[in-house]
Amino acid sequence: MHHTFYIDVDEEISSVIDRLKRSMAVDNYFVAPKRAIFLQSIVNLKLLKREADKMRKRVILVTQEEIVAAMASRSGIEVQKTIEGVEENLNVELKNEEDDFKDSQSQNLAKQSNDKAVRLKNIGSSEFSDGQDLPERQTPVLAVKKSPAKSVPATNFLAERKAPVFGENKSAGQKKAADSISSQSSVNRVTAKDKVSESEKQFFSDSSSNFSGTDFEKERKSEKLFPQPKKSETSERQIANPKTRNFLFIFIIVCLFLLAGVAGYLFVPSADIIIKPNVQTIKIDTDIKVGSQQGASAITAHVINEDQQITLQYNTTGKSSSSGKKAQGTVVIYNEFDNQPQTLVATTRLQADNGKVFRLLKTVVVPGLSNVGGQAKPGAISAQVVADESGSEYNLEASNFKIPGFQGGPKYDKFYAKSTATFGGGTTEGNGSAGVSQSDLDSAKQKTEAALKEKTAAAILAQLKPEELALPQAEKITIDKSLASAKVGDGVGSFEYTVTASVSALAFSGQEVRDILTKSPELADLPKNSTQEIKKIDYVSVEPNFDVNTMLLKVHGEIAVTPKIDVEFFKSQLLGKNETELLAVLKKNQTEIESASVNFWPTFINRTPQFPQRLKIEIEKGQ
Repeated sequence: MHHTFYIDVDEEISSVIDRLKRSMAVDNYFVAPKRAIFLQSIVNLKLLKREADKMRKRVILVTQEEIVAAMASRSGIEVQKTIEGVEENLNVELKNEEDDFKDSQSQNLAKQSNDKAVRLKNIGSSEFSDGQDLPERQTPVLAVKKSPAKSVPATNFLAERKAPVFGENKSAGQKKAADSISSQSSVNRVTAKDKVSESEKQFFSDSSSNFSGTDFEKERKSEKLFPQPKKSETSERQIANPKTRNFLFIFIIVCLFLLAGVAGYLFVPSADIIIKPNVQTIKIDTDIKVGSQQGASAITAHVINEDQQITLQYNTTGKSSSSGKKAQGTVVIYNEFDNQPQTLVATTRLQADNGKVFRLLKTVVVPGLSNVGGQAKPGAISAQVVADESGSEYNLEASNFKIPGFQGGPKYDKFYAKSTATFGGGTTEGNGSAGVSQSDLDSAKQKTEAALKEKTAAAILAQLKPEELALPQAEKITIDKSLASAKVGDGVGSFEYTVTASVSALAFSGQEVRDILTKSPELADLPKNSTQEIKKIDYVSVEPNFDVNTMLLKVHGEIAVTPKIDVEFFKSQLLGKNETELLAVLKKNQTEIESASVNFWPTFINRTPQFPQRLKIEIEKGQ
């Protein structure tokens, strides 16, 4: 949209800026005549450019004066020599202005137009006066305004516009008359401001010079140079009326928003629904016979027999017999535990109160409790002990002893020993060379037998078939030989320890155990469309019988039963549902669904989409 202004010769810069401020258009064309006053100073042009930039409007100056064009270009104002391509919208803009004022000024405009037609009719002829007999005008002439049907017909305006103005020679009288008309027009513009209504005063102050007699001449010239196509008055008003344009613009925007809303409602929203199935956990306890084919709860046993031997080497930590002597003494061992005798083999350790360790030289049997005079009397027996190592620090006075082998059990406090005489004979004389001690042999035996058990477990595992299990409780290890290559006191730096054993194990199929659990009577009444998954199997007790190679297992199992949910059918029930309707669907299927969570996108949406592609249903897997 643009606006075209015609500038008077004597119009000042303040009036030009005023017009620019009241313009509703972005592009504003100012058509200036030659020697216009406000174009004589570059300062005025810079002021116009600065005000246009503040209002974010574009100013185009139409002039054919080279000097003025140069000053305008220096000021940043665009310059055109003609108004070609701009005048097509001039009639539209002027007719909008006509609609604003025709009710209050129609009769005055008609009269003034007729007066002007009479005054200008004989310009250039001998009948034209020097301007002194012209009648005084009361209001400015608005030649482009159209009056109602009772006013001056449009043909008068056309006749007036045909009067020669541009490109014709004028006599001195004609020039004088034209100057008089221009002067009189300036005076009458002030008079017109007093007669119009308050709502029209502001417009006259902006537009009076635009519709002066000089503007008639400019308008006629532009019409001759750039004839406009004829349009009906109704179509021009409909197009040029700002209210109509604004209404159409708002209507289009509202329609676009409605279309975007409908499209967004149908295609943009989505929802993700996570369903947690109603999973039941069924616990089953059953007895399974291994090695027998009798009954439903019976599976076949796989018997494994192995002979294993292992030899390990150890370094000595004691002293040889030549490096000193071990202290010896006698202790009395007591049994206050029960009335059963207790056998203590040779080398059984007895630890004194000071921490020194002694060992039995021979195997002894400690008697049990006895009843003497109605009182319980502990069993007792004397035994010879020897220090675990040589040295004088083992020469002890009378002391109390505990049996470390019973530590951690009830017998630890009920079995004890006492010495009544001083232990002697322990020395540290000798060359101090290394030797085998009893603790070296004991440690070697324990470590070697443990290594043999690990070796037999690996051998059993290697013989298992796929899906077979061999429980530790169903393994039997019999040690056939356990000996060292040296004895206590030998002056050697290292020795070997060898253990030989025979191993028996009963293995069974883990898959057969799972089959028995899934066929339990507890699962007979479950829905056929449900899935079953064994979550846990515990072997509570294992009772092997290696004489007949059978075994009894007490098994505890936990099976998760998950209902099968038809996702596509369920999705069809949830399309286009709000939160209340979703809850109703969930309650209807509560036997299959434990809970569900819904995530809408965008977040302000509270209804599932209408299209299946925008609805995603995920079944949560059990833990």
